[in-house]
Amino acid sequence: MTILLKTQTFRTFYANDWKQPESFLLPKTLIQNIKKVSKLFSNAEKMRKIDDLINQIESISNELNLQEQRINNLF
Repeated sequence: MTILLKTQTFRTFYANDWKQPESFLLPKTLIQNIKKVSKLFSNAEKMRKIDDLINQIESISNELNLQEQRINNLF
């Protein structure tokens, strides 16, 4: 990712002719790529939180099952 960002930045600042479409598209593309990466990290964080919640639910469910078994063993 770092190499891609450096390459796009280099091509943007050292374009031969600033009127070329490439010189205007690269900054826009760079910004879009940064937004996409940010969104991916945000989604990854959300998935991590969801996984944590699922693990907590499973843990509570297991504990409730153990308590139910203990109660059933008493009677």
